[in-house]
Amino acid sequence: MKIKILVTLTFALFTLSVISAETSISGGNVSGTWQKANSPYNITGDITIPANNTLIIEPGVQVNFQGYYSLTVNGFLEAVGTVTDSIYFFPQNTGIYERWAGISFINAPDSSHLVFCTISLSGNNLVGSGGITCSNSNPVIRHCRISDNQSRAEIATYGGGIVLNNSNAAISHCKISNNKSGCYGGGINIYNSNPKIIGCNISGNFALQLGGGICISGNSSPEITYCAIEGNTSNMYGGGIFAAGAAINILECTISNNRAADEGGGISIWSGSVSINYCIINYNRTFNTSPGPGGGIYAKGGTLKVDHSTFFYNESYSYYYGMEICTQGNVEMTVTNSIFISRGWMIAFESTSPASVSYNDFMCTGNAFGGSNIPPSLGELNTINNNGNSCDVYYNIFLDPLFEDPGSGNYQITWANWPNPDYTKSPCIDAGDPEFTSDRDSTITDIGRYFFDQSVPKISFSSSILDFGSVFIGEQADSVLKIYNAGLDTLVIHQLFNDEAIFSTDYNPADNMILPRDSISITVTFTPVNTVPVIDTIHIYNNDQDSIVKLTGTGQLPIGIFNLSDVITQEYLLGSPYPNPFSSHTTFEIDLPRQSFVILKVFNMLEEEVNTIISKELAAGRYKYVWNTGNLASGTYLLKLQAGEFKEVRKIVILR
Repeated sequence: MKIKILVTLTFALFTLSVISAETSISGGNVSGTWQKANSPYNITGDITIPANNTLIIEPGVQVNFQGYYSLTVNGFLEAVGTVTDSIYFFPQNTGIYERWAGISFINAPDSSHLVFCTISLSGNNLVGSGGITCSNSNPVIRHCRISDNQSRAEIATYGGGIVLNNSNAAISHCKISNNKSGCYGGGINIYNSNPKIIGCNISGNFALQLGGGICISGNSSPEITYCAIEGNTSNMYGGGIFAAGAAINILECTISNNRAADEGGGISIWSGSVSINYCIINYNRTFNTSPGPGGGIYAKGGTLKVDHSTFFYNESYSYYYGMEICTQGNVEMTVTNSIFISRGWMIAFESTSPASVSYNDFMCTGNAFGGSNIPPSLGELNTINNNGNSCDVYYNIFLDPLFEDPGSGNYQITWANWPNPDYTKSPCIDAGDPEFTSDRDSTITDIGRYFFDQSVPKISFSSSILDFGSVFIGEQADSVLKIYNAGLDTLVIHQLFNDEAIFSTDYNPADNMILPRDSISITVTFTPVNTVPVIDTIHIYNNDQDSIVKLTGTGQLPIGIFNLSDVITQEYLLGSPYPNPFSSHTTFEIDLPRQSFVILKVFNMLEEEVNTIISKELAAGRYKYVWNTGNLASGTYLLKLQAGEFKEVRKIVILR
C-alpha cells in the first residue's frame, strides 16, 4: 500500500496542503517562501501578494495554474532563478481553454524581480491578458522567457507578452516570442511608460492591429537598445514597432524580417519623435495590395531621425511607396550617415515638410527616390566629397559600400590593405558628416551601422571561435579567451556582452584598459540546458569598433537510468517529472522498496501507447531516469508506471 503523508496548515492568509512533495494553493493571499523541495505549486484559485508582503520563489520551482487563475502582485515578488535552474509559470494543461491569467503588478513597489523565469501560455481564445501586466509598477525583468501568451481586445488588456501602463520596468536579456495580441503590441505594449529594454530578443509575435513586436503610445519615452526585433507580424500597421505620440530612442538594434499588412513593415510612426541610431533594418515588408507603403519605415507624422544605420532589401508591396522609407502627411525627417541598398525606390518623399538627407550611401538597381516632395538636386552627381568620390550637393554617394561578408550577415565596411590606400577601401570610410562627432578613432565619421577602426590600438584574440563541443546537461565547460592589444596606444573596452544566458564570462569592467602589447584573460563558461546546438557571439566594443568572438556548443543528455544506491526506500513512488512542461527531455525518480519487474510507458490522451521507457527487473532502491522525447509532438501525455502490484500515473506536457 502506498503511504501518503498529508499535512494541512491553515493561516489567515491562505490554506496550503503538501502531498508527496506537491503543494496546493487554493487561492487568496500568499507570502513567505516557496521552496523547490515542495514544488510543483498547484494553484486552484486567484492568488495575491498583498501590499507590504513578500513572496520569494526559489530556483527550480514550478508554479502550475490549474485553471484560468492569476497572480496579482501588490507587494514584493522575488522570483529569482538561475541559468541552470529556472522558475516556471505554466498552466497545468495546454489547449484552447486550458490556460492561466498571467502575472499582474498593480501599484507594486519598485523592488520586485523576475529573473530566469519562464512565463508561458497565459490567456485563451475568448478572454486573456498579457503574460506580465504592469500598472503603476516598475519591476526588474531579466533573462526571462515570455512566450506563447495572448491577450484579447475585449477586455482592453493589450500586449500579448508584456503590458506596461504608467510603468517604467527594466527589461533586459529576455526572449519575448510567439505572443499574440487581439489589439496592440504582440510582444510588448507600452502606454504612458518609460521602460528601458536592453538586449532582448523580440521575435515571432503577432498583433491584430498595431505593433507586431512592440506598440508604443501615449506619453512614453522608452529606450530600446541592443535588441533583435525579428519575424513579428501586424495585421495592420508596424510589423516590428508601432509608435504614436511617444519619444523613442532606438539604439544598436536589428529590426529584421517583420511584416505588416498595411504600412511600415519594420516600423510605423504616426506621431511623436523617433530616433534610430546605429541600427540594421533589413528584409521587412508590407504585404497588402493597397498600397502598403514603407517596407522598412513608414512615417505620417512627427519627427524621424535616422543616423548611422544600414537599410537593405526591405520591401513594400508597391515600390512607388518606398522600399526602405516612406513619409506622408507632415513628417520632419533627417537621414544622415546611413547606407541604403534596395531594388526600388529607397525613399518615397510624400511628406509636406522638407526633408534633410545628407552624407548617405545609396545603391539601387532602379530609381533611388520618388514622391512629390523630393529635395532639389537629390541624387544629381555634381560635386566631389572628402574621398574624391562623386556625390550630390548633400554629399550623398551612390556606390557599393563594400561590406565584409554580407552573405553571412557581416555588414562591417572594409579596407582590405589598411592603412595603405587601395581601391578596396569602402567608399563609406571617412565619408560621413564632418560636423558630426568623430569616430572614436578620431577620424571623420564613417557611413553605416559599423565603422572601420583606423586607430592605432588593434584588438586580437587567442581564438575567434570558442567551440565547447558537447557538454552534459547539468554540467559546465570553461574556455579561456585572451584579448590582446597589438597596438601602440591604450586599448579601451567600452562594453563586453553576449545574448544567450547559457554562456557567461567573468569579465570585470574594472579591467577595461589594456596597455600596449599587453593582454587580459577572461573565462567563458558554457552551461547547456537542452540538446539544441547553440551559437552565440561575444561583442567587445573597443575604442570605436564592435569586435566579435563566436561561441558554439551543444548540450548532451546522459540518457537512461541511474541507480542512486545510497538511498533506502520505504514505499513505491513515481516522482514528479522535472521540468514539466519541457521541450526535449525530463527527469524523474522511481522508488522501489523491493526487487520488482518495472514497466514504464508513455500514452497519449487517447490512451494509445507511444513509447516504452522501461521493461525489466530492477533491484530495490531509488532510480533516476533521464528521458528524451525524441520526435513526439507537443501535447499532453500520460506517464504510467507498474511495479509488481503498484501502479502510478503522472501527466506530462511537451512544449516544442
